[in-house]
Amino acid sequence: MRIFDDLFFSGSLTRRKPHRETALFVRPLTKVGLLGLTTTEGSYPDIYAEITITSIFVPLDGSRRARQAEFRQRLGTLLHEMLHAYFELRCYCTCGNYGDGLRRAGCLGLERIGVTGHGQCWLLAALALEDFAEAELKSEFDLGRAHA
Repeated sequence: MRIFDDLFFSGSLTRRKPHRETALFVRPLTKVGLLGLTTTEGSYPDIYAEITITSIFVPLDGSRRARQAEFRQRLGTLLHEMLHAYFELRCYCTCGNYGDGLRRAGCLGLERIGVTGHGQCWLLAALALEDFAEAELKSEFDLGRAHA
């Protein structure tokens, strides 16, 4: 996760204050069909995020292509959830107009609009990350924009 953070988010997720870093968990999620989940705890400025992605399960006798596809899907899911964490951690206002450290509803509201909770800001940022990965890393990551 730290490598992705450095490449895509300038280290803003994992290189924060001690005990304020974004945590990553790989474990089964209880909701069927859910590949990842991002939650936040705390209040500004002591907010942190937890990202959970499902475990990879490919039978040992599975083809190399199937294992690679599953691995790429999990990397795409991780990047998808890291983008959610970035918005959650960065969409705060400290200007005083919204109260002391109050979450700026407009920013997160734009991120969460739509049927699936992926608004225009999230979709545009996801497209930019996919384009960067393809151009600079010569790798394709699917952040799930088609389903959002």
